[in-house]
Amino acid sequence: MRAFFASLATFFANNNRSWIAQILTGAGLGLASMAAFGVFLDYYKNLALSNLGNLGAVAGLLGIGGVDKSISIVLGAYFASLYIKQFAAGLRVIKK
Repeated sequence: MRAFFASLATFFANNNRSWIAQILTGAGLGLASMAAFGVFLDYYKNLALSNLGNLGAVAGLLGIGGVDKSISIVLGAYFASLYIKQFAAGLRVIKK
């Protein structure tokens, strides 16, 4: 998977000579990957929360305690950190 993204980055770097084209390409790739990643994350988050309902009477107590929201927050933070480590690590500062 990493080789795919490396070849994709090389392809876009070779075909985008101007800095504005590189910025727009990076923004487009970022939006597309976050949209796809968001669908993946929402599916598994909803699956986990729906399976939490199979607990019966305990589910009411867990709902009052806010366990569903805490699971959502923890998973969102975890996947955001993974995204930052994997995809945003290659960002660089443009200096004039």
